[in-house]
Amino acid sequence: MGKCIHKDFVCYMGWREKPIGTGEAAVIVIPLREDKLTDNQLAELMKPLKVTTFSQETIDFTIQELD
Repeated sequence: MGKCIHKDFVCYMGWREKPIGTGEAAVIVIPLREDKLTDNQLAELMKPLKVTTFSQETIDFTIQELD
């Protein structure tokens, strides 16, 4: 049996209008480092990505290494 790597990644879902339960984000931003993005950084991304708001989400990510 292989080793299992478990990690939670913080990501940001970009919406073209306020989320109303559709569950379909226009853009998903995943920071490459462990740092969370600031409100100012997210605001700078809004115009080029054509989104009106971001919500912060956590992805439960698991990798299993096989022997």
